[in-house]
Formats: sequence, C-alpha cells, structure tokens
Amino acid sequence: MNLIDLGVVINTLWIGLIYSLMAIPLTISYKVTRVLNFAHTSLVTVGAYVAVILSLVYPDFFSNVFVALIAAFFAGAIVAILNHKFVYRKLMDKEASPVILMIASLGSWIFLKYLIYSVISIVSKVIKKDLYFAVPAFRYTLNLNFLGISNPSLTYSLILGISLIVLTFVVFYRTSFGKAMRAVSDNPQLAQISGISDESVMTLTWFLCGGLAAISGVFWAMFSYASPEFADSLILQVFAACVIGGISSIALTILGGFVIAGAENILMSILYNLIGLDLSFRPFLSFLTLLIVILVRPPAGAAGGLPYRLKFKRERKWT
Repeated sequence: MNLIDLGVVINTLWIGLIYSLMAIPLTISYKVTRVLNFAHTSLVTVGAYVAVILSLVYPDFFSNVFVALIAAFFAGAIVAILNHKFVYRKLMDKEASPVILMIASLGSWIFLKYLIYSVISIVSKVIKKDLYFAVPAFRYTLNLNFLGISNPSLTYSLILGISLIVLTFVVFYRTSFGKAMRAVSDNPQLAQISGISDESVMTLTWFLCGGLAAISGVFWAMFSYASPEFADSLILQVFAACVIGGISSIALTILGGFVIAGAENILMSILYNLIGLDLSFRPFLSFLTLLIVILVRPPAGAAGGLPYRLKFKRERKWT
C-alpha cells in the first residue's frame, strides 16, 4: 500500500512554505513590538486581493507576478503602519498593557475584515466580476519544473518564497536595521539610551511585517484562491507555527510551519490510507501535533517555546 505519494509531499512543501511566510512576520512583530497581532490575517487578505484585483483590472502590467508582489507588499505595509500609528501607538503612549494591545488587535482585525468585505463588494460591482472566490490572473514568462511537475504557480511560489525567507534572515541578522530591531526586542530602554529610536524601529518593523504578510497572501491565492475569509481560516495554523517556535525564533517558526503542514498532509494521508480517517480531521491533527509539542517540553507559548527550552534547562524536582 502506498501511504504517501509525491503529490502529498509536494503539497506539504508548498503549504509549509506558505505557513512559514505567514508566521514569520507575526513572530517578528511580536518579538519587536510585543503586540500579539490578531489583525495579521487581514494583512494577508489585503495582499491576496491587491494582486487579484490589479491583475484583473490592469492585466497588461499587473499580470506579471513580480510587479503584483511588489504592489501587494506596499499595500500590506501601508495598512500595517496605519494600524500601528492610529491604534497601537496611541495605546502604547498611554502605557497600555500587552493584554489591552492584544484586545485592540482583535478590534482592528474585525474592523479591517469588514472593511475588506465592503471594498470587495464595491469593486465586484464596478468591474462586474465575482471576487469572493478569485485567483490572480498571472502570466508566467518562464516554464519551470519542480520534481518533474510543470506547475508555474508551484515553482514560482517555491523559488520566490525561499528567496524571501533568506532575504528576511539577511535583513534581521546582517543589517543595521536588523541589529536595531533585535536591540529593541531584547531591551527597549537600553536601546533608547544607545540612541535607537524605538518608534522608528517599530514603524519599519510593521512596514516589513505587513509587506511580508501581504506577499504570503498572494502565494496562498496562487496555491488555492482568495476569499474574504481564507486568511481567518488559517489563523490557528499560523499561530500554531509561531507557538512551536515560542513566538521568538524565526528559524523555529519556519520549522513550526512545516510541522503543521506535515501533520495536515503527510500524517493525514497515512491515516486515511491505513484506517480511512475522514479528511475533516485534518485540523484536528495539526492541533494535536501542537498540543504534543507543548506537553512534551513545557513551558510553551509566547516567548516560552522551543528557544526558551533550549536556553534554560529545567531543574528536576525530587519528592
């Protein structure tokens, strides 16, 4: 019996990469700003729909995947900065607690969600196209193969996604901006004494994270389709990937993305072929995996996941 076929493995790689790209900006934004941003999924949706709408309305220019990705990046970045300036920054100036900031992010998420619904409804009527389940109208100039499979959406998203992850590592660990981000993350007060403007760093952080989140939305639209709810349906998987990495490590967040994707696809395929497990159990498997990771090596959660465990060994308690 063939428990796993090549298509399942490729889908796992593809989905794992997208989960990682969605989770990385969530990890970075929390690490630097200490805001657990539930409005993150709205940024993902914004990116997907910017690519979809522009490629349909202006196909001569925005059917190029690179141009559409740039447009989506700036759209997501602008929305993230506005959300920071008008919501999070105002509350930070009033010394709001992390819990209040998290609740504010929930409010931002609801506001942006229904704003996106309104915009999609208006644009759908103007261009006379159904945008509730839409895919970008990209034209791919290069015919690339991956493991013998000629799927331009797959090959483009894999190549571009891996390139973006590498670029993110370079920015975070090899540039002066990345050094400033890590300084603010480790000790905001000491960073200010050293002459680093925490507001400038936070603004640039939201710019970067908003843009990356939007690009991940474009990749999901290339993989599946864009709808007003698609990112909300993925929020638990994305947060699970972040929690596996303790919402502090980019590398382990990437690992978390592939672990969750593997549970949803490879493990699901094995159990389906062995015992006929219904596909509706796919979300259950991903969260069972997360629960096992948390229970095997506690503590877990925000800034207390795998990086915490690797750095601080638990003391054995004798009774």
